[in-house]
Amino acid sequence: MKILLLEDNEDHAELVKDLLQSAFSQSLAVDWETSLRQGQKCLAENDYDILLCDLNLPDSDFENTIKWLGGLVINAPVVVLTALNDTELGANLVHKGIQDFIVKGQNLDPFLMQRVCTYAIERKQLQLEAEKKNHELDIFCRSLSHNFRGPVRRIGNMLSMIKSSLGDRYDLAADELEYFRFAESNVDSLLSLIEGLHSFLRSEIKANHSSIDLVTLLAELVTLYPQYPAGTVVLERGSLEHAEINGNRSQLFILFQNLIDNGLKYNNHEPKISVNIDKEPTRSCYRVDVIDNGIGFAMEYLDKIFMPFQRLHNDENYLGTGLGLNIVKKIAETHGGEISVASQIDVGSKFSVYLPYL
Repeated sequence: MKILLLEDNEDHAELVKDLLQSAFSQSLAVDWETSLRQGQKCLAENDYDILLCDLNLPDSDFENTIKWLGGLVINAPVVVLTALNDTELGANLVHKGIQDFIVKGQNLDPFLMQRVCTYAIERKQLQLEAEKKNHELDIFCRSLSHNFRGPVRRIGNMLSMIKSSLGDRYDLAADELEYFRFAESNVDSLLSLIEGLHSFLRSEIKANHSSIDLVTLLAELVTLYPQYPAGTVVLERGSLEHAEINGNRSQLFILFQNLIDNGLKYNNHEPKISVNIDKEPTRSCYRVDVIDNGIGFAMEYLDKIFMPFQRLHNDENYLGTGLGLNIVKKIAETHGGEISVASQIDVGSKFSVYLPYL
């Protein structure tokens, strides 16, 4: 096993090396460096099985080291070395993708050192496998969007051309026009299904998270409906200037766009959508309410609406795939949040999304 140790305290470094030697015996090789710059050089020139890194180095403070570790792209797992009063920081780093942490002031022994390093390697392997699957899924999503949608659109265009050409030469019978309408409707259904599957699969991808301002994201989203009269989709943010969470921007965009689109589509009135964001202090999160004046639904169907491919209405009245709300629920849960809904037939629905503070 080959390990890179970044630690500027000689006593701590010697202790860690002794523990590693006892844990892994003769199969061990340790490169010890005291600065971030030298560590970066070693990583560029060598392959390691694991990186042990102190957060406070002579040429890099906590913030810079954490930022560097967060952007590090290597196959080796990272175990952070922390002081006794930094255990919460270490736990947060693990939550953000670092494989593990060791508290230097605790009573370390070879068994604990071996266990931490072994588990870190296993976690990293699982992470790399997940990233590979995500990459393959992302490629399929792009293929679905491009290779599937294109032929279906061309079929729709050909149908329109045939209908137009025949109409110029003959008087089409009512049943013939109905056949064309049925075929065109099915083309629209296929395109809608492809779009829904694309969003559904994208919601499955474990995307990288970063700091997201919900207020900014929602303010941008409500401007994307210029085809509707002014005031159709409005944002109410109260006194909130910013609402920082840890999330993936594109997935959150899909989440709230689906809720707004549903309110506009499933509606027999002049649509009115209100997007309200506020703090929920008792739950340490932000609450985003998307309130519409649409057709609503009976609350007895609450469990059904979040299931994939489940619909309360047929394509004759409202075109759809039955995937939208399942995608919304999945993305909310992926972000450590949840969703609730209250609805009344022909009055409207209120979807509440809860997302934890950053």
